Amino acid sequence: MDAEKRARECKTTVKMMLMACFAITIIAASAFAAVVMLGIPIFQNINAPENAVELSYIQGLPDYTARDVPYDVTVQVVGYAMVRDMWIVYEVNGENMSNADVSLEYYDGTAWCNVSMYSTVTGISGEFMPPVSSFGVGYVGTVLMRVTIHTPGSYSTELYPMFVE
Repeated sequence: MDAEKRARECKTTVKMMLMACFAITIIAASAFAAVVMLGIPIFQNINAPENAVELSYIQGLPDYTARDVPYDVTVQVVGYAMVRDMWIVYEVNGENMSNADVSLEYYDGTAWCNVSMYSTVTGISGEFMPPVSSFGVGYVGTVLMRVTIHTPGSYSTELYPMFVE
């Protein structure tokens, strides 16, 4: 009689464990489906951190720039993954531009720092490491830049992160 009772208890325990595993599987599948439907990133590809940080203008260059007038440019930085050693690349695009046409500075928290500019296919570019050394999930901050165009005209700009290994 004792053996039969233990066998029933064992079967009951096994059934309860199977039901618990099934319930956990259903909950996990439902959560996964909800995340996919909402478009929330699940896995972070460390080798492709281009989605780890978002840069956007709070204040950019005006449509037309005057000669030798410094324009303040404010960039918002939002972190979606832990990132270290990120540079901000700022490009000013226009026809027949040379390195002498644009000056770029960024504020490091205490002083304005000059950024070396170089020619690209479409214009002039400069890159610098912002004052914050790492951007984590949920980080929101601003970077202050000052752009001076030495040749008046209309220019387009591009802003993007560059990750250094």
